[in-house]
Amino acid sequence: MLKGAYVTAAVKCAPPENKPTTEETHNCSAYLASEIDSLRDLKTILCLGQFAFKAIIQMIKSRYNLRTRSEGFAHGRVLRFGAGIPVIVCSYHPSPRNTQTGKLTEKMFLSVLKRTRATSKIAQNMP
Repeated sequence: MLKGAYVTAAVKCAPPENKPTTEETHNCSAYLASEIDSLRDLKTILCLGQFAFKAIIQMIKSRYNLRTRSEGFAHGRVLRFGAGIPVIVCSYHPSPRNTQTGKLTEKMFLSVLKRTRATSKIAQNMP
């Protein structure tokens, strides 16, 4: 069970072929940032897919004025940027394309959920 979790999308519309443009992503970035700001005790963000990862990384860099290059997206990767900045956990998106092809198995997804929960617990104990 993952308690205290909040699920949202980086883009708030359903564009043709479900492939948001850079402009659509940019237009929705303020809404994403606002949602994240409203979560006062946010310690960890689980990104479901590379698209979500890129949107969150861009928002985090902008919000916290980070100039460092982050490691790229990889399933199970955990990124820490420093005190007061949410930890990022990456997972393949649980879409039918990924689950039906075996790119993301139930075991892999449960593992990343456990890693997210453990990361959140560790982050809660940090100042």
